[in-house]
Amino acid sequence: MDTDMRLLVAEDEDILQALYGLLLQRWGYQYDLATNGAEAVAYARLRGHEYDLCIMDVHMPKLDGLEATRIIRQEAGDFPILGHSNDESLEQKCVESGMDGFLPKSCDPERLRSAIEALTSDSIAVKRRGTGAD
Repeated sequence: MDTDMRLLVAEDEDILQALYGLLLQRWGYQYDLATNGAEAVAYARLRGHEYDLCIMDVHMPKLDGLEATRIIRQEAGDFPILGHSNDESLEQKCVESGMDGFLPKSCDPERLRSAIEALTSDSIAVKRRGTGAD
């Protein structure tokens, strides 16, 4: 699959960074990797208008995913943010912080791919209307 979609991945665990990289490359997505919440905010401030989606780990150093989401929503653009955590009880807090969805880290890759596709379908349609493509 070849796509022009760009994702921001905010994840501090090395093994999950590698897994996301493999999956996203296989699925044809371009992506930037932030290793903590502060880096995610910095990427969003710099390139927020370019992102179709952010996969946001909830528990990260320097700035957690909930606070990073609040800052991104206030300062850096409007793109879907998918919360990701081992703690499924955080789903409501993710929504309250401004995230558009939540998946547990223990989900299978196809469920992650489906969530990305579901959250980006409207984003892609808006981008295409804005550029004249359809």
